[in-house]
Amino acid sequence: MGLSGAFLRVMVSGSLTSGEVMKPTAVTTVTRRLSEAPAERYKTMRFRDIGMVTALLALLSSGAVAHTAGLPVVTSATVDSTAGGFGQVTIVGQNLPVPPVVALGGTALGVVSASPTQIVASLQNVAGIKDLPGDYLLAISKGSIPYAVFVVTVGAAGPAGPTGPTGAKGDRGDTGPQGLPGATGPAGPTGAAGINGLNGAPGFAGPTGPSGPAGPAGPTGPAGTATHAAPPCFDNANRYVDCGNGTVTDTVTGLIWLKKADCFQGGRFYADSNQAAAGLAAGECGLTDGSSAGDWRLPTKTEWEATIAHAVALGCKYLSPGGYPSLTNNPGTGCLSAGPTSFTGVRSFFHWSSSAHEGNPHWAWSVDLVGSYGSGYLDKVSGLVTYDDALNPIVWGANVWPVRGGQ
Repeated sequence: MGLSGAFLRVMVSGSLTSGEVMKPTAVTTVTRRLSEAPAERYKTMRFRDIGMVTALLALLSSGAVAHTAGLPVVTSATVDSTAGGFGQVTIVGQNLPVPPVVALGGTALGVVSASPTQIVASLQNVAGIKDLPGDYLLAISKGSIPYAVFVVTVGAAGPAGPTGPTGAKGDRGDTGPQGLPGATGPAGPTGAAGINGLNGAPGFAGPTGPSGPAGPAGPTGPAGTATHAAPPCFDNANRYVDCGNGTVTDTVTGLIWLKKADCFQGGRFYADSNQAAAGLAAGECGLTDGSSAGDWRLPTKTEWEATIAHAVALGCKYLSPGGYPSLTNNPGTGCLSAGPTSFTGVRSFFHWSSSAHEGNPHWAWSVDLVGSYGSGYLDKVSGLVTYDDALNPIVWGANVWPVRGGQ
């Protein structure tokens, strides 16, 4: 490694065994000279560049013997004035102390790294030494026990040498990475207009726009003619109350019955009976209740059973003292046949309900107001079949008695 402007002259004062005190040597004279050096000297001397410096070691004792005995042996010391920003000294040897204390000219250096074979120390604490040529002590110790002492001579920078000849051209290096894109150049002049292309196909219809604001309210129309059917009527004495409009209210079930029970003449079958009841409206069958088609219907099986239950319990049936039909009088305390009653034209025999038979959709439930059979079911399209004296079959339909409302 070449010298650049300065050099180090190093003397090893000796290797120490454990616990041995270092004896004075010629180093003592150097130490005294350094300690007596005037401080002004540091201001007058200049040192341009330490560069890379190799320290030559003059060993005063045998390195082989010291290594064999396990004592520290220093083989080289190198100074790099650029390492770490302030320069570093690297000491190589065997059995070096860890951790070490390294001092140059009596100033402790910061230890960068240390091992039994190499110590690296920073020159930051003596950064001005490059401007002060002279002899300095470089000491290595562990705690208060010295291990080795060197005399370091910092020389003045010599003149620059002549420029060497130009070397041969080296091989071409690898291609570097692609550079970043350059800035966009200015826009060129606008070209001449091209000929018109063919018309494209119609685009898809856009989404429906939002609804516009509501317009002003229009003028009020004339009063409508729609009417509502009259509500049920009540009094404080009767179950069945005549409402005076062609209807009778059953206050137990809440049903509003057609007062004229025989308005629909003759027996009918199931579908025709339901349609006839649904078409009933005010102006027919003595009604003045304001009802419309669709307000009326046939009673359900459950409604029929609730209607006749108390009458049957009072004995209002065939071959019983109260007789039939199985309905009560207005107060609900006796049979209809005993009066008084608001109904007219009540028939005994079968009456259709609107309830189809759950187990067989060809049948529908009906009620026998004679009371011999109670509620039962009939075929929707043939009703009840009986036979005359000659055993000819007679097909009977059932009666229609509409209601509306209910609970």
